[in-house]
Amino acid sequence: MQHLSFKYCVFIVALMALFFPSALFATSVVSVSLTVLPSTACSDGIDNDGDLKIDYPNDPGCLSSISVSEVDPIVSPPSGGGGGGGGYSSSNSVSPILGTGRAVILGTSFPNAQVVALVDGVQKSTSTTLSNGSFSISVHNIEPGLRSFSVYAIDALKVKTASVSVSTTVNENTVTNISGIVLSPTLSADKTEVKKGGTVLLTGVTAPLQTVFIEIKSNTISKTITTLSNKTGAYSLSLDTGTLDLGSYAIKTYCVDGNKHGPYSRSVGVVVGLKNLFAFTCGSRADVNGDCKVNLVDFSMVAYWYKRNNPPISVDLNGDGKISLADFSILAFNWTG
Repeated sequence: MQHLSFKYCVFIVALMALFFPSALFATSVVSVSLTVLPSTACSDGIDNDGDLKIDYPNDPGCLSSISVSEVDPIVSPPSGGGGGGGGYSSSNSVSPILGTGRAVILGTSFPNAQVVALVDGVQKSTSTTLSNGSFSISVHNIEPGLRSFSVYAIDALKVKTASVSVSTTVNENTVTNISGIVLSPTLSADKTEVKKGGTVLLTGVTAPLQTVFIEIKSNTISKTITTLSNKTGAYSLSLDTGTLDLGSYAIKTYCVDGNKHGPYSRSVGVVVGLKNLFAFTCGSRADVNGDCKVNLVDFSMVAYWYKRNNPPISVDLNGDGKISLADFSILAFNWTG
């Protein structure tokens, strides 16, 4: 009961921050490299539209070296006739709107990951990493002003990395370059509870051929074990619980680049108990971002739409076409922290 009260306290603090802005408290922000580039995107040396072609005359979206956009023209499919389709389409083929800004986010994850970019809690663009794990994701038509960008990746099993967030000012008719993003490994467990002496299979994806550090903590035990990722970045470990005490454990993974500690994965909870319970897909309506938790991330995504028109169905928890205290009550009822 004491734990439940603490989680509700966290929720109440978040709710106060929304309705009473003066109660806001400072939070840490991920440090990244920010560069505001001139609007002549076709001569800035940057792959602004994420198509792996840079500047005039290499990028087909550039009519000259002083063109303000690298975005490729959308080719309409041929008219008439059924069956065949055709034409070119891309999530990056968005015509820029005069008076808006654009951002290019550069970073690394694992090979062939789907990378998702959000602006102020709303998904805006996706991309796919290259074979070396690098990615460039372009976000178009951003309203100028202070904006919060979040990025995460998804592996083939639909498991997400931890999100990386950064806030910066977007100016109209310019490109803001956000670089240095490093995404965590993914992590999942095949059981939520394991009978003491049994094993839990831990799996995930990270950069290829890396030492993966697996951190296991409870109120009384803290230990770290390692495994290796293969050439595709996949890793696995069968965790023997014979030496672990009965109780709840939080498990996270990370890698080390040189002497630099990489970001932690999302935490996975496992109970060492008297029976085996296999993991299952969760799906609370209040779990807005789909990470099987209802916490401050979901709160922030709902709070963004407070007093705004036409909120997305995903954040309108009671389906009444607006964000109100009723939606936050649903969050509070399902709160996991």
